[in-house]
Amino acid sequence: MLITIVYDSHYGHTRKQAEAVAQGAGSVAGAKVSLLALGSDAVSWEALEKSDAIIFGSPTYNSMIWVGLDLMPGNNNSKGSVNDLNRLGSWIGAMAQSNADQGPDDGPIDSDLRTAAHLGQRVATLTRRFLNGTEPTVGQARESAEAVTA
Repeated sequence: MLITIVYDSHYGHTRKQAEAVAQGAGSVAGAKVSLLALGSDAVSWEALEKSDAIIFGSPTYNSMIWVGLDLMPGNNNSKGSVNDLNRLGSWIGAMAQSNADQGPDDGPIDSDLRTAAHLGQRVATLTRRFLNGTEPTVGQARESAEAVTA
């Protein structure tokens, strides 16, 4: 199964997030991961068409498409820490925060990168379930719902 991660990264912070997502996706048995930077010659419709799942990584200035994150917010009580997964409390995807005056060597921090890896693993696992037929696709779910109401 091929998981393709397409990303744009002006300063390098989003590249680090994309690499962490790739690490997580690659940890799933049978997953092959392709990392494609926007603006490079490697990004083509043909490459995307061969993919079983596509993950888009974009800085806030380019918007995003996402698979929701299945983690409760971390670091939101007295027992939490900045090392918790999902420390920023995102539910729409993996978020990271980097200081505007620091480069990618200083951020995103490890817990944000581990959250990104978790998302990559989640997408790859779900993709494998779709491909194996153990999880209905959107089309199959729609057909099933139509059959019940018919």
